Amino acid sequence: MSVKISERLVELEGVGNFRDLGYYAAAGGKRVKPGVLYRSATLFNSSDADLDTILNSIGIKHVVDLRKQRELDLEPHPQSLLSAVTYHWLPINLDGTTREDIDRRLSEGTASAAFEGLLIDVNRAMVRDHKADIQRWFHILLNAEGPILFHCSEGKDRTGFTAAIFLSALGVSFDVIMEDYLLTNTVHKQSIEERVKNSKVLAAFDVDAKSLERLLAVDEDYLNAAFDQIHQDYGSVETYLSEALSIHNTDIEKLKSKYLV
Repeated sequence: MSVKISERLVELEGVGNFRDLGYYAAAGGKRVKPGVLYRSATLFNSSDADLDTILNSIGIKHVVDLRKQRELDLEPHPQSLLSAVTYHWLPINLDGTTREDIDRRLSEGTASAAFEGLLIDVNRAMVRDHKADIQRWFHILLNAEGPILFHCSEGKDRTGFTAAIFLSALGVSFDVIMEDYLLTNTVHKQSIEERVKNSKVLAAFDVDAKSLERLLAVDEDYLNAAFDQIHQDYGSVETYLSEALSIHNTDIEKLKSKYLV
């Protein structure tokens, strides 16, 4: 691994998968600046110590929330966090990932097969159906001052894609981007194993453990699906950025100036 987990992972009591997107090798012999952009899972269970770390030790000034309304209702942010940052609600509403969607898939075929392809479809949909959302994501990156934290519920799918397309814009190699994407599995290994072991879905729907594990984790196939969709629709990441998102060369240079050292 080119970057040690210890250099990027922030250990918190109630927030999972919290890590710095800095340090990665990028375009022009530079590296992504550490301490300016962080990714995580939901902040709902943040302890007082976590909030002190997030707001004071790290100094987060902006929080970008990629969750949809139902998720916000179930797991709202601590009010003390919201009152201390600039909050950006950027809901990426993905069909197929709610409990109702999964139950529908289960009713359509064998239990394990119901999970196959779900996150492939989700990642392709982020490219096809959420151009305005990703464009707004870049607008925040270009204009927000001070350290930014972005997250969804698990910090893996929506967060994983938005992290990947940001790193791509900075000229980080796809191999390194995939390395960052897959860090979720390393960080969440014990949690994923425990959730699979204790899941009621396995018994209720006769789902095999491996299929459920793939749903709770990330996989190279998932991110590859998003970038395959980009290349299928636009030919290259650069064209996707310019044609789909209206992120042009001047914007890319501003991003590099702001986020590379």
